[in-house]
Amino acid sequence: MLKESHCDASPFSFARKFPGVDRRLLFDLLTKQIEWRKNMKTINLRVLYPDAYKSDYYVEVPNEVAEVFETFERMEKAYIQRVYYHKAYYTLDCSDEIEHSVVFRALSPEEIYERKLTKEQLHAAISMLPDKQAKRIYARYILGMSNVEIAKAEGVSKAAITYSIQRGMRELARRIKKF
Repeated sequence: MLKESHCDASPFSFARKFPGVDRRLLFDLLTKQIEWRKNMKTINLRVLYPDAYKSDYYVEVPNEVAEVFETFERMEKAYIQRVYYHKAYYTLDCSDEIEHSVVFRALSPEEIYERKLTKEQLHAAISMLPDKQAKRIYARYILGMSNVEIAKAEGVSKAAITYSIQRGMRELARRIKKF
């Protein structure tokens, strides 16, 4: 077996140390080993795995593997820059409970009762409005229709719908304040 120190030496100096070996075979063997080493790259595992390796540990890997590590490192740096640029330092992905508690928060009995009263007051105030204003406000804010769609459905101008909704909302605010 050849030692690493012999790979850099010329095949003829190596042949002098071992006179019985054919020089052409030796030259081919050393040439192939040098070509193989050209397709290899040395990486430091301590840089890639700082928790596992406390001291430098160099390993030769094929160029394809080294390219994968470099691509991953570039992608990670780009991600860090995107986070910095968008100021997105916080995440809800650290555990299931946090995201679940934010999205699906259970309401307290007081909150449920307060929402029920608010809905009742809103419905009572809307029912006191004139019929056209009540229908237009319902279509606009509950059904999510635009003023143009309401105007087409009723066969009136958009300005009339806008004005009617604005007057209705002012009246609604005044009546809700009374409650």
